[in-house]
Amino acid sequence: MPRPVIFRGAALRDASEAFDYYEDKRPGLGHEFLQELDQALARMQRSPETPRVIRANARRIRLDRFPYWLIYVATPEKLRIVSVFHCSRDPSVWQRRRLR
Repeated sequence: MPRPVIFRGAALRDASEAFDYYEDKRPGLGHEFLQELDQALARMQRSPETPRVIRANARRIRLDRFPYWLIYVATPEKLRIVSVFHCSRDPSVWQRRRLR
């Protein structure tokens, strides 16, 4: 049975800001971003331990069409999304976030 996916508040804000940015660039592009995010979430749920650990217990999956990483922590009970992170940003932004 797949583990539940929990978005931390900061990760929800990340996704919302990315959606707004892309929707402003072209109507509908924000929805395409959300579809890509859903696909990354599905890959994560299929094999959450496959990506290597990048910091503490955090792992990442890249979105295919957009320059974003889905940063998450896998526990036996759940998959916790820490950040929806643009690849060009300073990684210390998500690294300062609480991982537990």
